[in-house]
Amino acid sequence: PAGLPVEDVLQFAFDACFERSRRVKPTPEELRRYLGDLRILVILDDPDLDRQQTERILDALPCSVFALGVAEPMLLPGDTAITLNGLEREGAVALLEQAVGRPLDPGEHEAAERLADGLHGIPLQLLQLGAVVRDRGLSLTTVADDIAPTVDDPQSALQEAVTESLGTRERSVLVALAAFGGGGVGTGLLAKYASEPDAGTILRRLAGRGLARGDDLTGWSPVDL
Repeated sequence: PAGLPVEDVLQFAFDACFERSRRVKPTPEELRRYLGDLRILVILDDPDLDRQQTERILDALPCSVFALGVAEPMLLPGDTAITLNGLEREGAVALLEQAVGRPLDPGEHEAAERLADGLHGIPLQLLQLGAVVRDRGLSLTTVADDIAPTVDDPQSALQEAVTESLGTRERSVLVALAAFGGGGVGTGLLAKYASEPDAGTILRRLAGRGLARGDDLTGWSPVDL
């Protein structure tokens, strides 16, 4: 889970590991007792937690192994930090082609390479760019001519392109999601604040474009452009 408070992360682990006939919310003491002996792999991608909050999760699952994806290193007892670079050019072009949803035209391969290099092979940004090209029916060559020359700040050019590609309803839901900041925001709450009864469908569409993540069960969180 991404962007969830400590209590929700621990509840998520409990729900994933224990079967029961009805939903149960254990007390903090019960959670520590249930989770203390578990040996599981816990992956937290951009959890939006500070060091103290992260240590609370580690302490609650002392026998488990953790993998944390964070933008800035977080020094924790016994941890090993690994820097994740972007994809190599070949892999980045392949991912971009997959995100576009069609085989690239012969003239688009060079443009795809320029875009992959300009975005440093960062998978999320390649997926977001591919969604823009797919949904707007654009040519990668046209997009590359707009974005790749901005070598000093290609991410800003991508953000502008993504924003321009959104419809009014999508923007309303995305603005509402961003207003709540962290994760775990319920679909019903977003529907209310965005005045959008079909917020669930729009959120799933935004998730497919790499602009939101989550589901109706655990809630939704924004993805930084």
